[in-house]
Amino acid sequence: MLRTFKLVLAAALALLMADAARAFSLLGLYDTYQTAQLGYRQGADLGGPMSLSEGYRWNVPIITYAFDESFLHFFGMRGVEEVEKAIRIMNELPAASQMTTNLTEFPLDSTRINYRAQALGILDLKSYTLETLLEEMGLAQPERWVWCLRDRLVTTVNNVSVTNYTVIQRNYDPVTWEPTKLVNGAMYSYIVREPLLPGNYADAVEFPVDPLAITYTSVAYGGATPGSFYTGITRDDAGGLRYLYRLNNYAVENLAANVTPAFGGSSGSGYAIWFGTNFVGNTNFGGGGTNIVISQGLRGGLDKISFVRIHYDSLLTTTLLPYAYDYTDTVITNYTAVSQYLRRSNNVPDILFTAEDLGLIPGTPYPLVIRRTIAMTSNDAINGQTAKAGPGIIEGPIRISFSFLLPAYLNDNFFLDEATATRTEAWGSFDGTTNAPVIYPNQISIQALERQVLGR
Repeated sequence: MLRTFKLVLAAALALLMADAARAFSLLGLYDTYQTAQLGYRQGADLGGPMSLSEGYRWNVPIITYAFDESFLHFFGMRGVEEVEKAIRIMNELPAASQMTTNLTEFPLDSTRINYRAQALGILDLKSYTLETLLEEMGLAQPERWVWCLRDRLVTTVNNVSVTNYTVIQRNYDPVTWEPTKLVNGAMYSYIVREPLLPGNYADAVEFPVDPLAITYTSVAYGGATPGSFYTGITRDDAGGLRYLYRLNNYAVENLAANVTPAFGGSSGSGYAIWFGTNFVGNTNFGGGGTNIVISQGLRGGLDKISFVRIHYDSLLTTTLLPYAYDYTDTVITNYTAVSQYLRRSNNVPDILFTAEDLGLIPGTPYPLVIRRTIAMTSNDAINGQTAKAGPGIIEGPIRISFSFLLPAYLNDNFFLDEATATRTEAWGSFDGTTNAPVIYPNQISIQALERQVLGR
């Protein structure tokens, strides 16, 4: 009986630990203290980690995307299908209000390994897309920002100099919203290191407390490596999205510039759809023929955001087919929730996928694999009196570009021919089945890649 009680108690404790072992970080425009000397603005960073009240998010219910001719030339229709697999994962996520309290429907680790692709150095196009989409939705790298530096101060007393570091946390539990050092079940501590290269900067460098733990598992961390792929997002990722887009996460926001009143239904050029969202209250504007729209006001999160593909009029032109959709916006004014019916028209996609020559990683011979942009606007000026780095909004146009230099071949002055070259990674698509990986561009076969690895 005692043994049974101990087993039940152990299981309960394990469950409690699992429930508490989640966290997320938020992305936004850099705060004034977030300098390169303190470990921010490194490499391809798009922004810095925010406090809970400084998050950036989309405030339109549909994010449009498209593929340009460069993507189609390099990746073909199979590449389009793989990107849309990542988008399908995002579209099939439940609304923030429909996620369970402890997010038990999401795994702590969604990474899997295809060992054939790993041996051949193949990067999964779908997985790179998925982790980039989470970043574009407003999530930062939680494992990187469990600990970070707020300040570095050198004091000198009696000719003895001491460097003092102020360390803070920018990683939050999605249930309690308290700072935490746990991410997807793994605990991280830190050690301050200086100087770090390149740039001779200081940073609070995270390390896992348990060397046997499965670590760096969040998709938002961006840790996809050759042969690895994601089956979906993790609890940590879902928790961050839920926090940003929950209905009760209120902030003063302006409507997007391409939003107008939606009178007259779905008429007009191009095509339009109706997308109801965020409907609160019974006071409706729109039926009386007025063109008054409340642009600036207190708004909650949209609960659910969807991605919709829009098209060019042919595969090889830059003329975009007009696209519009209607939706219900809820804004708080005079302590009343007012619903207004709006139309958003897209002349350019919010996200454009391309394939380009992205150049090399600075100071190395290795091609840069992916480049992405983000457009963020701080609304701090209309959200209270205290100066902060946010909150703000994310909006298009955004460009996600994959390098078409892969695979490249590296030589040095001792090894100058093809036979002695080192091949970089290649773009591909694969999963957990026994199917052979697909290699991009389409002219490269898996058999040719294997021959190169074997030197034949």
